[in-house]
Amino acid sequence: MDMENSIARIGNFFILIGCILLALFAGSVIGKGFNTLYLLLAAVSLFLGISLRRRAVPPPSNARFGIFRKIQEGGHRRREEKQQKEAQKK
Repeated sequence: MDMENSIARIGNFFILIGCILLALFAGSVIGKGFNTLYLLLAAVSLFLGISLRRRAVPPPSNARFGIFRKIQEGGHRRREEKQQKEAQKK
């Protein structure tokens, strides 16, 4: 496992923990037991997770939706050619 992938996974873990702690904080507010430690830990965990996630290199693009991209590019090209022909006629 390479280092960039590990950093992204650790970032995802901290984001998950931050969301769980945020849910616990919301539960403590609803239960009238206002616990600020959950909020503090959630904020730190989310900040750390997002910063680690942003630092990781994005995965390489795969060709899963390449056919759709080709169709879309072909449509744009045909539309531009049609507009150029109409402009030349005028």
